Amino acid sequence: MKHVIVLVIGALLASSPPEPLRAETRFTGELDGPTVGSDSPATGQAELVLDDAQAEAAFHITYGNLVGEEIAAHLHAAPPGSFGPIIFELPLGTPKDGVWAVPPQRLPSLLAGEIYVVVHSDSYPAGEIGGWVSADQVAAAATAWSTVRGLFPAVSP
Repeated sequence: MKHVIVLVIGALLASSPPEPLRAETRFTGELDGPTVGSDSPATGQAELVLDDAQAEAAFHITYGNLVGEEIAAHLHAAPPGSFGPIIFELPLGTPKDGVWAVPPQRLPSLLAGEIYVVVHSDSYPAGEIGGWVSADQVAAAATAWSTVRGLFPAVSP
């Protein structure tokens, strides 16, 4: 039986890559930064997951309770509290799922929390809701081995 457990652990180690970087924000009409003046009851959430090569970010963006009908949505680049250019067009509707091929010159902005999401509606053409994404690096201990240890908490090294 020990051989089977060793093989299972070996298979888990081989198939469990380190966690990717995650960039996540929660955005609402009140705390929306780029859409100052919007009193929308809309709420939403955006999550970007950066791949190991730091070349693509998968996104999952949801929202609800827009006052108006969505007319556009984008990723913009600028430090929090300021406005910046559109760097990526997002699809209409909720949820928004896809992949952004992160240009190398935008990677530092993403990692520094200088990318924001804006959802525009016909009631708020400048943006009904939006928010900045902030990146958190996964700790070095969050590796495949820590995942395996979590499966066997009673076993000490």
